[in-house]
Amino acid sequence: MGKRIKIDYAIPRGLDHNPMKRLASLEFIRQGQNLFITGLYKTGKSFLATAIGLRSLQERHTHILC
Repeated sequence: MGKRIKIDYAIPRGLDHNPMKRLASLEFIRQGQNLFITGLYKTGKSFLATAIGLRSLQERHTHILC
């Protein structure tokens, strides 16, 4: 498996560790669910989408970013 991305929770983005851990488990993919990431400007949406996308590729999932 590739290098893991670490999230710095000290940066004030309003991220909670538990939901992030659930997303990183990729259970939503195994359940056939979609993921919509919304939030204010400069809050890390692209970072989060990239981190989850990389994690899913490491687990051999395919994904589409829209």
